[in-house]
Amino acid sequence: MHNSPTLNRKLYAIDQPIESFFKSAEVGVYWKTTTGHYLGCNDYSVESAGKNLTFADILNKTDYDLPNHEKAAFNFKKNDLFVVTNNSTNLFIETTKLQSRISRSCLSFKTPLKNLSNHIVGLLGISFVLSDSFKLDVALIKPFLQNCNSYNLVQSYPALVLLLENNITKREAETLYYFIRYKTIKDITTQIKGFSPRTVEYRLNNCKIKLGAHTINEMLVILWDKNFAYLKLDDIYNLFL
Repeated sequence: MHNSPTLNRKLYAIDQPIESFFKSAEVGVYWKTTTGHYLGCNDYSVESAGKNLTFADILNKTDYDLPNHEKAAFNFKKNDLFVVTNNSTNLFIETTKLQSRISRSCLSFKTPLKNLSNHIVGLLGISFVLSDSFKLDVALIKPFLQNCNSYNLVQSYPALVLLLENNITKREAETLYYFIRYKTIKDITTQIKGFSPRTVEYRLNNCKIKLGAHTINEMLVILWDKNFAYLKLDDIYNLFL
């Protein structure tokens, strides 16, 4: 197993037989920060991330930086975000690539990683590569999904996904945060340092285009539909760390 040097001192010892299993099994075991940077993983995770990569190539990187994960990185990020914002264990079906570059589905269990103060500092994931003949029985796993809250989306989750899917920047998200609260342009400029009225208008227009709205009112409807009003500023700042 590979750990970040700074994290290694904080981890409890693992029984040798268990460690040997995770080291050799065709199962990806990994842990990341809340921003998706890898803190540690097993050998299989290193091998599946890209040809001739070492653990040093993965440490402190995100899925966007890894050859075999690049195209699936958005979905990984979205699922990781769901886990840490919900503070719950969840089951996902994800697509990744093996060393042969063949796409395969994975059954991924992800759970929040907490420090001794019970604060979420990242997530722990275990991904099982499924065979081509595997057929998922949704009815079979639905009770598990319900128990780990996969079907109970937190109020802010749709809004966070909206920001990711439409490439909304941190500054644009800040502007939307105040906009949906019916702040005037003048009010927004007093809340965000360095923003002039013209800058606010520019950011809102950019958001309108990115969200596919024809008018400001139409954009407001989209934001309300995605529960954007439930977002806190800390949610936005954490998303763009």
